[in-house]
Amino acid sequence: MKSSDMKKQRILIVEDSKLIITLYKQLFQLEPFELITHRSYESAKAFMESTHEPIFAAIVDLNLPDSQNGEVVDLILAHQIPTIVLSGSENTQLLEKIQQKPIVDYIYKKDKKDFEAVVALIHRLALNQQMKILIVDDSSTYLALYADLLHRQLFNVVKANDGLEALGVLAQNPDIKLIISDYEMPKKNGLQLVEAIREHFTKEELPIIIVSAVNDHTINGQCLKAGANDFIYKPFKHEEFYSRIYLNINFIEYLDEIEKNQRLLKQYKFAVDESNIVSKANIHGEITYVNDAFCTVTGYTREELIGQNHNIVRNLDTPTDTYRELWSTILDKKVWHGVIKNRKKNRDYYYVDTTIIPILNKVGDIEEFISIRHDVTKLIEQQVIIHKQTTDELTGLFNRQKLLEDLEGTEEKTLILLNIDSFKEINDFYGFEIADELLAMTAVKIEALVQGSLKLYKFPADEFVLMCEDSSSDLKEIEIFVEHLIETLQSTHWHINDQEMALNWSAGIAHGNDKLLIKADFALQHAKNQKMNHYVYSEANMDFEQYGNNLKWIKKIKTGLLENKFVAYFQPIVDNKTLEVVKFESLIRLMDNDNKPISPYFFLDIAKKTKLYSSLTRAVMTHACEFIKERSETISVNLSLADIVSDEMVTFLEKTILDNGLQNKIIFEIVESEGIEEKSQVVAFIKRMKAHGCQFAIDDFGTGYSNFEYLIKLDVDFIKIDGSIIKKICNDSNAAVVAATIVDFASKLGIKTIAEFVENEAIFNKCVKLGIDYSQGYYFSQPLSQEELKK
Repeated sequence: MKSSDMKKQRILIVEDSKLIITLYKQLFQLEPFELITHRSYESAKAFMESTHEPIFAAIVDLNLPDSQNGEVVDLILAHQIPTIVLSGSENTQLLEKIQQKPIVDYIYKKDKKDFEAVVALIHRLALNQQMKILIVDDSSTYLALYADLLHRQLFNVVKANDGLEALGVLAQNPDIKLIISDYEMPKKNGLQLVEAIREHFTKEELPIIIVSAVNDHTINGQCLKAGANDFIYKPFKHEEFYSRIYLNINFIEYLDEIEKNQRLLKQYKFAVDESNIVSKANIHGEITYVNDAFCTVTGYTREELIGQNHNIVRNLDTPTDTYRELWSTILDKKVWHGVIKNRKKNRDYYYVDTTIIPILNKVGDIEEFISIRHDVTKLIEQQVIIHKQTTDELTGLFNRQKLLEDLEGTEEKTLILLNIDSFKEINDFYGFEIADELLAMTAVKIEALVQGSLKLYKFPADEFVLMCEDSSSDLKEIEIFVEHLIETLQSTHWHINDQEMALNWSAGIAHGNDKLLIKADFALQHAKNQKMNHYVYSEANMDFEQYGNNLKWIKKIKTGLLENKFVAYFQPIVDNKTLEVVKFESLIRLMDNDNKPISPYFFLDIAKKTKLYSSLTRAVMTHACEFIKERSETISVNLSLADIVSDEMVTFLEKTILDNGLQNKIIFEIVESEGIEEKSQVVAFIKRMKAHGCQFAIDDFGTGYSNFEYLIKLDVDFIKIDGSIIKKICNDSNAAVVAATIVDFASKLGIKTIAEFVENEAIFNKCVKLGIDYSQGYYFSQPLSQEELKK
């Protein structure tokens, strides 16, 4: 049964403060209770007279505008509902009057901790329902008193009139968790009862509290020696009674928790040993323990390793500085983590991702070290291929990813974005082979002309980028250089396969330390529009146009949100083996005045720069849940880093999933972006949502900041291979190698792969051949509205 289908226990809250009611809702937000709130005595009274559903417990403010003398407490107690009373009043007489009533507890409210105590008490009451307590006394008066006090706290109570009868009741109720027994009883007194019980139960298994009207330390000592856990003298105050009850219950629960933790610790040790290479060493680095995996990867037997120094597996390729840093770190009682190249018994090498943890004794001194390792030999070898993504394969120049890395920091730089005019026509007319050769020759030509501190990069298609890192360079001199560069390139006649071509060029120049690539592109587009061969970005001349465009789209977005013009579109994702639609990606479109959908390309980036973006994420999530609720497929929703680091957004996502009961039907797609692996909030968010059954995918993998290491850290379920790779896998062997590497890597980690932009049958067949699990693209279906999917 889904958690959303289980009936929640109802908590009645009678409180006149809106602020405190809001606080209660926050504190109970993720708890398995349904809150019913009323702000006056009359409102609560009307509710109590009309409701037929049971109320688990009530939380009551003693001082209401229409109840100043405890009337509201009497109202709730009259319906036999366990009641927790709160008040900020210092009316001593009223307090004494209320405490004489059969309430659960009275709490003087001062700050948030008092309300957190109320939530904890509600949890305690819920646990008490499952706890059976045996009370034993030959006095009907005391039996009734015990039962009343225990029932107030919702304990399950069974009774016996003497020790002999108690043994029979205990035999019939093996789930009894605590015994409260009088000492002075006929047939079998409290001492004899303790002795009889301890023949079968330890003090830890079944606590016994003895109650006596005789203040005799000899009796007390005998009972405790026989195995009683506690002793209370009659008459006693209610507070003392509850204190002793919970002292023993908490002790047993504490022991249960220790036993559970020890059991889990053994399981964790087993899990670590089964999935990692583990060893322990003493303070001198001598090996004291290795698991089977350590022996398997190194080729040594356990006997050959124990007592040896870890140098036995040291590879001389690993720098001495690495070991010096390692020992400095762990002897400083800190955890060291890094990748080490080690040596097997047969002299082969292997790489291990290693974590070494100093284990301290109770006084804080190092007793030993535990090393946990993962064999990453194949991953590192495959990483070489991925690292090639910082280099353009056609020209051998740095690519866009490398430029973005080089643009990090606050230093001022100058960026020059070069573009061949009408290159698409050249590509279409001569074919891509000649076009590619032309680009390669152009790269060589530009590289020969580059001087000083300029670095050259190759972007996709026909764009080249020059970056000057020298902040002291004169912008006017750079502009003169660009003019000369373009004149030289345009005067050059290119000869390829007996074909002679002349090229026209445009350039955009930007200087500063913020959004340089965007500004250079803006300047380039301005140069093209104005038929200029180059243009220098100027805040004064160009921001106004962009500002006006931004305002236009901000207005459209706001209007779209107010008038519900944002609609959901869903693109199917197909299982490559069965060809069945098993997933959908949830997308969003803005309907224009003619009811035609506008792509998010036009408004999403602008929305991200305003406070409107979170509203779009909420809309996508809400539409996705409504759509998938009655379907068997799963659905993916795109999240940005801004969504994940927003506490408010995370709370909304979590509540939406739980309220709709969709924990196992939601996949969150995280857009691959710079620095995502460094955000601790991302890892925490993934763990939090995975606890609810959600899954995760990395979107657009293969471009940007593709990195195998952070995939391991993020623990994702799917990798969506970027469309720029998929579109080329039939004609570009390098693209096919990158795709195959990603698939192989993902398979070893149990991560499923999804191909984006599957546009035709040839691409689909290639995806199947490479072992990609799922496909998404126009070959199967374009994004469709909910109405189109129903047809």
